[in-house]
Amino acid sequence: MRYFLIIFCFAFLASNAQDESGVIMLSTNNGLTNNAVTTLYQDSIGFIWIGTEEGLNRYDGYSIKNYIHIIDQPTSIVGNKINDILPDENGNLWISTFFNGISYYNYSQDAFVNFTNSEENLYSLSNNMVNATTFDNNGYLWLATYFGLTSIERKTLKVNKGITGFTLVFNESVKQRMKHVNVPDEIISKMQTMNGFKFNTISDLEKKTISVIGKEAFLQNHKKMFVSSYLNFDQESLLDERVIAVVSDNKNGLWSGIVDYGLRYTNTKTNQTILIKANGLENSMTANDIASLYYTKDDNIWIGGLSGGLIDTM
Repeated sequence: MRYFLIIFCFAFLASNAQDESGVIMLSTNNGLTNNAVTTLYQDSIGFIWIGTEEGLNRYDGYSIKNYIHIIDQPTSIVGNKINDILPDENGNLWISTFFNGISYYNYSQDAFVNFTNSEENLYSLSNNMVNATTFDNNGYLWLATYFGLTSIERKTLKVNKGITGFTLVFNESVKQRMKHVNVPDEIISKMQTMNGFKFNTISDLEKKTISVIGKEAFLQNHKKMFVSSYLNFDQESLLDERVIAVVSDNKNGLWSGIVDYGLRYTNTKTNQTILIKANGLENSMTANDIASLYYTKDDNIWIGGLSGGLIDTM
């Protein structure tokens, strides 16, 4: 089946693709990277951003500029199957993909900063399948992925793997990897005492490591411990949750829909979490398969399910 984009022309748009009825038809015939359009966004300048299954496009009313992933070009977009486009207050864009992570588009440079998952980098996404994104009131972008929540500090562009916690697993395999990259035995012994410790963020893990092995030892060995050997995390931790939707409220609350588990509320200031599940009672959720969340201006959360319909939490 073929798809194409139809835009009803407003005063600021004019194009050779416009017919006498004021309808603009865009497809691969006049510049789109693909005819399967997945998402749309109009920025403050008036550009129409068009996400497709094979690249991102920018339409200015006259022509289309294509943005596609180019191997060995780090400032190109991270992937071509576009899921969503989210603008920040400065007009820059966050473009999430279905399988390749997320890109931050800087208008002034006309270039992308890319974020992906890497087993060898703790400061990376939990997973490359980004299902939804939202901003909170504390300067963070939150990503719902198929391996838990990830946050990105917007000022520094630093990544943290969620706030709902993970457990450090310091087993024999980790010990041998550290030995292989010449981490001193004394430090390995001290690190073993952290086996089973739970952390909310990678920053918390680093702070605890410094308190255990000392700041000087940490500075000399942290790249070997956290990158070259890469630590293990408990697969039963909350990072293993498949988060399909996420939205923030204006009271430090983060709401996430988790496949088969229901709705999780997290206070981003205190890290307190509450899991809300369908229980068959009146005024409760009717199903746990949450697919979408929306926060309204009057402080209500709308919950959309795959089988339970739509619920307003007012």
